[in-house]
Amino acid sequence: MFIEKGEYMFNYFNLKNRQAAVQPTKAIHWFSHLFSELIGTIWISLGLAGLSIIIKDKVVEHYLLHNVIVGFFAGFVVVGSCLIFFGRWSVDLNPVVTLYRWFNGTNKTGYVMAKLAMQIVGGILAGLIIYGIGHNASGIKFEANYLANATDTAHKANHYISAHNVSAKSFMPNFDSAFAKEAVITKKTIWSGGVWIFFGEMVLGAILLFPIFSPRLDNKYRDTFICFIISFDVWMGILLGSAAINPVRGLAQQVPTLFFDMKHLSAMAQYDIHMGTWAMVLGNLMSPVFHAFMQGFTEKYGNPALLWMLNYKNNKASHYVKETQTKEESVKKNN
Repeated sequence: MFIEKGEYMFNYFNLKNRQAAVQPTKAIHWFSHLFSELIGTIWISLGLAGLSIIIKDKVVEHYLLHNVIVGFFAGFVVVGSCLIFFGRWSVDLNPVVTLYRWFNGTNKTGYVMAKLAMQIVGGILAGLIIYGIGHNASGIKFEANYLANATDTAHKANHYISAHNVSAKSFMPNFDSAFAKEAVITKKTIWSGGVWIFFGEMVLGAILLFPIFSPRLDNKYRDTFICFIISFDVWMGILLGSAAINPVRGLAQQVPTLFFDMKHLSAMAQYDIHMGTWAMVLGNLMSPVFHAFMQGFTEKYGNPALLWMLNYKNNKASHYVKETQTKEESVKKNN
């Protein structure tokens, strides 16, 4: 009753059936695709992770006035420009997308590995640029409880993804005051935030994949829908506390602290950024698996069950009549 006959829940995992997998044919095509991945990843990372740069006493994101504007900026300005400028070559710009193309049988393994390498390099380069800008423009110092030495006066180049800070946006503060916004950083808050980041990034990444790979969307509307979904993803990420949606864009946000400022931080603060980084990366890398599973589950069980519940004893269609039917009935009565 609730099962779609002929559908297989793991249809979207094609690790063995790769006859249709593709890769560029000529050296010039390899170069253009990989160069596009490199420059495009730098562009998207600067556009999104760059919002964490501190200018004087404010984060760049605050100059956009409101989180609603931040979402639209991310979706339509940053991602929209990537689709326009880089879409004619290779426009994954995200390991989540690239990995999904691999295990759904779209791209060959060598091509996938090459794109992943370019994306990682692009994310690191973007992080170095973020550090260069923030280090010279920031007027904010690290919080005293994060520093290894209380007399240290190191400046923050940007706001990194902090597992401790994210824990305050989870449901835990409703049950334990140790997770309140101004709570002391502890391993408990760090682990709680790490789990929340992992879960959030896994879900956000899966949502991102929907407009890119859904066979139900008309291709001429797909790019517009991608921009909308990115906007919604960013809004949801702001609520969750972490909105990377892309592990290399998230890495770019962590690079300034990981590469240059760890010597200033206490052991607990270092533990915090390591946890935030790993949770963000692993959550994103898990999202293609989660998305493929949910696609199969929805087609096999979810959608048939929902349709059955919606249509069960639903006589709404009989409540309406078309104008042509009314005229036909009146003609019959007159005859």
